[in-house]
Amino acid sequence: MFLLVSCSTMPLKPEAAVRGDYRSTRENISWLIRQEMAENKVTGLSIALVDDQKVVWSEGFGYADLAKGIIATPDTIYRAGGIAQLFTATAAMQLVDDGLLNIDKPLQRYLPEFTVKSRFPDAAPITARNLLTHHSGLPADLLKGMWTRKPTSLADELLLLQDEYAANPADYVFADSNVGMTLLGHAVEKIVDRDFAAQAGIALFMPLRMTNSSFSAKIDHSDLGSKAYRNNVEAVETPLRDIPAAGLNSSVVDLSRFIAMIFADGWYREHQVLKRSTLAEMLRPQNSRVPLDLSLRVGLGWLLDDLGSVNIRNAGPVAHLGGATLYHRSQLIILPEQKLGVVVLANSASAGSVVNRVATETLQLALEAKSGITRLTRPQRATQLGGAGKGSAALKPGAKSTLPKEERKPLTAAELQAYEGRYDTIAGLVQLKNKTGYLEAGLFNRTIRLTPRPDGLLGMSYRFLGLFPASLGELNQMQIDREMIHGRDILKAVIDGNEFLAGERLKPGQIPEKWRERGGEYLIVNAGDDTVLLENVRLRSEDEFLTVEYTMPLFSEQTMSVALAPLSDTEALICGLGRGKGETVRVIKRNNEELLAYSGYLLRKKGE
Repeated sequence: MFLLVSCSTMPLKPEAAVRGDYRSTRENISWLIRQEMAENKVTGLSIALVDDQKVVWSEGFGYADLAKGIIATPDTIYRAGGIAQLFTATAAMQLVDDGLLNIDKPLQRYLPEFTVKSRFPDAAPITARNLLTHHSGLPADLLKGMWTRKPTSLADELLLLQDEYAANPADYVFADSNVGMTLLGHAVEKIVDRDFAAQAGIALFMPLRMTNSSFSAKIDHSDLGSKAYRNNVEAVETPLRDIPAAGLNSSVVDLSRFIAMIFADGWYREHQVLKRSTLAEMLRPQNSRVPLDLSLRVGLGWLLDDLGSVNIRNAGPVAHLGGATLYHRSQLIILPEQKLGVVVLANSASAGSVVNRVATETLQLALEAKSGITRLTRPQRATQLGGAGKGSAALKPGAKSTLPKEERKPLTAAELQAYEGRYDTIAGLVQLKNKTGYLEAGLFNRTIRLTPRPDGLLGMSYRFLGLFPASLGELNQMQIDREMIHGRDILKAVIDGNEFLAGERLKPGQIPEKWRERGGEYLIVNAGDDTVLLENVRLRSEDEFLTVEYTMPLFSEQTMSVALAPLSDTEALICGLGRGKGETVRVIKRNNEELLAYSGYLLRKKGE
């Protein structure tokens, strides 16, 4: 029993830590990694911690190949997922340095074959800057052919896009788009007249000495390449068409060199990869004038907020990007002012929360070891971009409450009742019901209470069996608020005075009879060799709402739901704001058969 207890207890931090001594960080995070891997059935994971130009800790845990007993090391090559977008953004900005690309000119100037349908006649043209900040308004994905055994060329994706509608006008709201980042890779190819993967190798991997990195449709099959796993069972990582968005194979050692380049103002040893001014622009908040983004801040290729899965206090600007393929998970975070960075790569589908927590906790402990800054340290005023000094980037502004905090009062009974309704949220469709003195919502298979606070916000709480108060984890720190922006009734999540888009209130409406008749379960009929992400698709009419339920078993066990707003008898929009929202579901006829068309897929009603 003594041995079991000692093995499960986090190592103690020394009372008087020596500045720059990362031994305690290594010990504590190594313990955390083993705990998280065991709890979440993660087969292999690697980590690297960077202090300025030096890797102060790198290590592998578990297995790169379980069947062969090959352990994970810092040189193990994983599928890095969305971290690929940092390199696609950097490749594009190198062309800016060379005078070959103006990111504020229309994308069609560099990619003439690019076209997409639009319902926004007054919208400005889509630019490379829009792609870099995920404000293009383009669909999130083109699912047909995205994950498939025989990926088509990037040019074929442009043809597929011609049948799709833009979800929003440019610069309307942040909405992550793999389509947009892939188009940016197309533009790079066109400008340099060279395959994107080859260009990345010449312009990025060679000067950074990233000898074990590549862009490819397939995972790395060399002796250093990791397998893919789900619940410690080997799985097949299907080839990917959208290489610039998520097709990076790399190791934590290689990615630490990319981090070191950022801390050296764009230099890596004798090579200047980016101009200092260009790097500063990439880390500058680009979306301060987008009202629907609230406090969220993004750079060029980077996320600049420090909320949610990445929550680091009192360190100045936080820049990060993570990723997920079918089975690999990744997270890369840098603190430019502190010159600290971390990258965590894992080979298991269940590792999403693991890489986020490990990366965040590593940086928080490393920050204390390097600078003495802890979570409880009084924060310094954020550095504003435009001043001198490398890595200067602005933190997000404070909350945008409709009234100053001191003027706000607790919600009245009438104001509380006004919250009642159905919302499209980041957790799916949620019904808020007015009770006596509070609201009730179903969330993550729990019944959550939203209770008025003195500052006019709603606090979140949960009672186990309806009786005993229980923790909601990070949700306990979140409050809820509403605001009308661009005529849209927005639900806001408020944490530490910062506001983030949590959802939108849906307007009930009359459902056309044609759409009511289409209710039922649907099957994809043109999947081909694809690994299909959407399953159990069901269209249903419920009161004054048309909804679609579906599952994505490769990513979640939950049944998800969205609402549709019919525009006509043959077109409907996916309601809400954010990734995948505003996209179009169409009805088409083929061989006298009615099919639903979405993201390149055709769906037939089951039983017909």
